[in-house]
Amino acid sequence: MKKLLQTTLLACSLLFIASCSSDDEEPPHIVGNWTLEEFGLINLGPGYTESGEPTIPLNALSFGGVVIKSYELDISKNGTYVRTIGIEGSLEESVDEGTWELKDDEFTLTTTDGDDQGWEVQLNENSNLWLSFESQSPLLLISDEVRDEIRSVYTTQEEIDDFFEIYDLEGEDGDTIYSQPTVDFIYSFSKP
Repeated sequence: MKKLLQTTLLACSLLFIASCSSDDEEPPHIVGNWTLEEFGLINLGPGYTESGEPTIPLNALSFGGVVIKSYELDISKNGTYVRTIGIEGSLEESVDEGTWELKDDEFTLTTTDGDDQGWEVQLNENSNLWLSFESQSPLLLISDEVRDEIRSVYTTQEEIDDFFEIYDLEGEDGDTIYSQPTVDFIYSFSKP
């Protein structure tokens, strides 16, 4: 009887352990600590050349005069996240947290205040994560046609730099050089 009880307890223990381990799912690749490395622009539309991948250094863009010096995204298996953004010229970092959800290629961050930020997953493999979102306001960009025209007249980088210093790009001259397409930003993250 004692052997039967021991065998039954052993069998129940093995079943319990087996059933627990099968419930543990592998966390999605998106879980982990991510560091923003570069930006890119995609879906520029006709007349603009796309590189197809992020190539703009992190501190090369200004958003309303704000230059980002660091951007960390910690995505936890339990469905929460912490985002920490460092701003040039500021000693303090901007920190927000909340929950995240991944459905197909749609990745959503919801802050504790209830604000949603939706991203589309462009690449999610190895130590790379590319997330994109539609720009809320048009950017000032130079079309391929205008760029080629400038390059046909000004052949050295120094001449091109001088060209941009001579013209009032904020005023009337800027209207003929720049256009304002709606684009998608792509953020290139890597695991540290």
